[in-house]
Amino acid sequence: TRSGDWDGARKLYRWFTPLLHLDVHVKFVQYIKLALQETGLGREWVRPPRLPLAGKERAQVLKIIRDSVACRPSLPRPAKRA
Repeated sequence: TRSGDWDGARKLYRWFTPLLHLDVHVKFVQYIKLALQETGLGREWVRPPRLPLAGKERAQVLKIIRDSVACRPSLPRPAKRA
């Protein structure tokens, strides 16, 4: 980090890592769309040939998303430039 806050950077990285892993799966589009819906930023709907997530897989992804939202770290606001 520029400010030298390595503990803060590690905390942020540990929080973000499970979400980053959603982006490397073959169904990453469905995972990201589900995250958008859960955070109120979009809809889960996907175009064919993709299918919406279902069952255990959907529940696992929802848990990752909801756990991450629930423990989201607060970040200091950057100083305004003069």
